[in-house]
Amino acid sequence: DAVKFPGNDPNRQKLGMFYGACMDEAAIEAAGTKPIAGWMKDVGKVKNSKDLMATLGKMHGASIPGLFALGVEGDFKNPDMNIAQMFQGGLGLPDRDYYLSDDETKKGLRAKYVTFVAKMFTMYGAKPEAAQTMADNILAFETKLAKNSRARADLRDPDKTYNKLDKAGLKNLTPKLDWEGYFKATGYPDVTQINVATPEFFSGLQELVNSTEPATLQAYLQWNVLRDAAPALTKSFDEESFNF
Repeated sequence: DAVKFPGNDPNRQKLGMFYGACMDEAAIEAAGTKPIAGWMKDVGKVKNSKDLMATLGKMHGASIPGLFALGVEGDFKNPDMNIAQMFQGGLGLPDRDYYLSDDETKKGLRAKYVTFVAKMFTMYGAKPEAAQTMADNILAFETKLAKNSRARADLRDPDKTYNKLDKAGLKNLTPKLDWEGYFKATGYPDVTQINVATPEFFSGLQELVNSTEPATLQAYLQWNVLRDAAPALTKSFDEESFNF
C-alpha cells in the first residue's frame, strides 16, 4: 500500500503513492514493458521531419531525452529572466569523443554499446537480426550527431554558448524544422526568448534528420524511450542498463 502521511495535504499523499509505486517490485515485474508500450508505438510512427519535431516535443515535455536538450535557465546576461536554453545532445554515450576517437578503449566501448542496444531491443521483443540492424543504425546516426557536436573544451566558453534568438531567429537558423509544432507539443507554445548554445549543431541537425530514413529515426526515438525508462522497468532491464 502507498505510504500514508498525516493530514490531508494532497501533495504529501502523491509523494507517498509515488514512493509506494517505486517500491512495489512485484507490480513492476508484472507490468513488464506495458508502461512504455504507448510511447514505443507513437514514436514508431514518425515518417518525416514534421512528425519528428512534434513527437520530440512531446518527449521533451515528458522529460524523455532525444536529439538535443531543452531546459529553462537564467539568461546568461540577464539572470533575473529565465529563458529557454537549447543545447546539443542526443548521444547515448557520454561525449562526442566516444564516437569519433580512434583510441582502442573507446572503440571497444562503441562495440559494447551496439551489443547493449541490440540486447535491450531483443529483451523488448525484437528479433535478434532486426535488433542488430537497429543498433547498427543507431550508432551510425549518433555518430553523425557527434560530428555536428562542439568539443567539450569549447563548451566551457560562456560567450560561445550565448546565442540568444527569438522564435523567428530560430526559424531563420533552421527553416527546415517545425519549431511551432515542437513547442506546441512540449506544452509551452508561447516560448519566445531562446538561447541556442550551439547553433552549428542545430544547422547540421536539420540536414541530418531530413536525410535520414524514417526507420532509423523511429529506431533512434524508440531507443531513447527504452533506455530512459530502463531503470524503472523490470529487474532485467534495470540490471542490463546498470551493467552497461
